[in-house]
Amino acid sequence: MREDFFEVLLASSPEIWRGSDKHSLFAIKLSFTGIQNFDGDLLLTFTQADKHLYQLAFTIVPGWVLGCSLANVMLISRIQGARGEFEAIRHATKSCRDIALPHQLMASAHGIAEALDIAMIAGLRIGEFPYGADAELNIKFDYEAFWRSFVSEAKGGFYLVSVPLIEKPLAQIDRVHRRRALSKRKFKAAITETACRRFRKDFRKPSAYSEANSDSTNMVKI
Repeated sequence: MREDFFEVLLASSPEIWRGSDKHSLFAIKLSFTGIQNFDGDLLLTFTQADKHLYQLAFTIVPGWVLGCSLANVMLISRIQGARGEFEAIRHATKSCRDIALPHQLMASAHGIAEALDIAMIAGLRIGEFPYGADAELNIKFDYEAFWRSFVSEAKGGFYLVSVPLIEKPLAQIDRVHRRRALSKRKFKAAITETACRRFRKDFRKPSAYSEANSDSTNMVKI
């Protein structure tokens, strides 16, 4: 990791993905949670014209914390939508091929995990998150349903998901919906690739990743 990683995040919230439709600009940005006593947590925020719509908080923990032998695991501790932004969230979801914003944020987290050579993502099983109530972000989120949408293993109070993420086989999806499902998966894969490339370029040490294999974050026309 670059030595000035934390300074960059403190100074700004860099974009790791951005896209647009005819009416709106969308972005996924990386920052700190800003919540006391959770200093190690990082935050991915889905924005529409700089308006916060959905957030995903994560931290990197030693594997032994979750009872596994891996050196590091990405632990997702909170996924939350902004109160009073239902219509904006609905519009952003519809514009992005009807992909729920939590899944777009998860695609970004997946990209960061790959950039850091992390082989497992863990998430809470319960429907509560370990933070105080937030007046700005209090849409209830069904963690159980979210984690069950991936091929995952329930262990204690967590779901464990291998990286790269594996979704339900297309053969298990109704034939009439497969083309739509494949389109969604390609869109999420593009988010993952862009997030991984951008994180490597901006935050990994130059020796850890060849800049010749990276490029800037391009605007995605949705």
